[in-house]
Amino acid sequence: MLEVIFVITSLGVWNNYEFIETAKAQYEDGHRWEYIGKKDASPDIPTLPIIGPDGKELVYFKLDK
Repeated sequence: MLEVIFVITSLGVWNNYEFIETAKAQYEDGHRWEYIGKKDASPDIPTLPIIGPDGKELVYFKLDK
């Protein structure tokens, strides 16, 4: 069971590697998470979107300086 949890967690990290690295660099540069309300996810910015009921990718927070 522990192996299954490890594999699922590893896949999640691997699939979101670009987002994690970008967020880490921006946070170290002074950016902080800010609530922006419900917005469409931008394809040119790495995000962890929420899939809405209509299938659109949405974001509620972004890193802002």
